[in-house]
Amino acid sequence: MDYTLDIYLRQSWNDQRLVFDGNNTVDEIVIGGEFVRRLWLPDTFIVNSKHMTLHTNTRQETNTLFRIRPNGDVFYSIRLTAVNLCQMNLVYFPMDQQICDLVLESYSYSVDDIEYNWEQNNSISDGISLPNFKIEGYKMDKYISYSALGGYWQLKFEIIFKRSIAYYISQVYLPAFMIVVVSWLPFWLNPADSVARVGLGITTVLTMTTLVTNTNESLPKISYTKSIDIYLSVSYALVFLALLEYAIVGHFERVRSQKLIDRYSRGRVVVALNTTLYQFQGIPYAEPPIGALRFAKEVLFVVPNYNYPLMY
Repeated sequence: MDYTLDIYLRQSWNDQRLVFDGNNTVDEIVIGGEFVRRLWLPDTFIVNSKHMTLHTNTRQETNTLFRIRPNGDVFYSIRLTAVNLCQMNLVYFPMDQQICDLVLESYSYSVDDIEYNWEQNNSISDGISLPNFKIEGYKMDKYISYSALGGYWQLKFEIIFKRSIAYYISQVYLPAFMIVVVSWLPFWLNPADSVARVGLGITTVLTMTTLVTNTNESLPKISYTKSIDIYLSVSYALVFLALLEYAIVGHFERVRSQKLIDRYSRGRVVVALNTTLYQFQGIPYAEPPIGALRFAKEVLFVVPNYNYPLMY
């Protein structure tokens, strides 16, 4: 992951070869960019930079400021834009805090040739605002970095970013919460209204799937689990379980109802067969029972757990 900085890189040093007598009338000499290349300049570069671009003016010259004081003090300033690497930890995303650094070093001068130091008035420009982050502060550090070629002074400028969570509350957390609540509405619907309950359950599952997909498309592809992944996974599981609960409960309710119907119907059929078959023997199907057969005497039949007084 990377970030982009617009930097005013200002460096100062003392070069005794540039000492001059100003006769108390000349405080400093300003040199244009076309003459700067003829003087000695530190070969400072950004260690963690992926790409760097120097800004130019209307004359298509690099934005350069070079001042020389009578005692040989030199002030050198350029403006550049750098795309730098930043090792971000997104475990607590989007409630995370990131520290991105800017590391300066001399490319060819070791600790035996040059030493870098921070000026005390370094700062971040006021009024800078980012859409997704707040700048909490910064830190400056200085140390020697050793490599196969020797030791080199490095200056590190760390910027502390805190992510703004308002966007993710309105676009991810709140919609996911509302989808989960909607998925629970079938619990209050009529159990016999299967069309409405199943349709609402499937709709919430598909909506949650779309929300998870769109959210992950805008995030970096990393191998570990983020905080927002846990929230969306739990929300998705609640929506899916609400639909699965209706399917499971509906299945067992249908099995129980079928058993009750079979038990009740089997007892009633036995009673009917034992009391009606003999009464209609020899009578045409098109004619109703006549005579004493129409008004049969009351017969009590005992079925386990039930008493049925029947009149015929």
